[in-house]
Amino acid sequence: MTPMAQAALDLVGRGFQVLPLKPGDKAPDGELVARGVKDASRDIDQVKNWFTRHPDDNVGVAPDHGMIVLDVDPRAGGHLSLAELELEHGELPETLWAWSGGTFHCE
Repeated sequence: MTPMAQAALDLVGRGFQVLPLKPGDKAPDGELVARGVKDASRDIDQVKNWFTRHPDDNVGVAPDHGMIVLDVDPRAGGHLSLAELELEHGELPETLWAWSGGTFHCE
């Protein structure tokens, strides 16, 4: 099993809906998920199938209703770092986070 497949299954185990993204991209893999984020799934067999067919795909998470996703990416035009955001607005509660291509994501 590839690291991406394992990451996808770990996220499903935490209750997240996942979907395959094109390798090196944030766009859904249209060959596997024709409706994009609407095809995200928690079904373990479906997720295994996707990442067996396309082992180089990235993993995307479809946020559930009420979930907030913060993407701190100063290199893409954002003006504040996470530390600066917390200084301005207060510390984030304990949360799930990820580094992605040099950017920080928390959910």
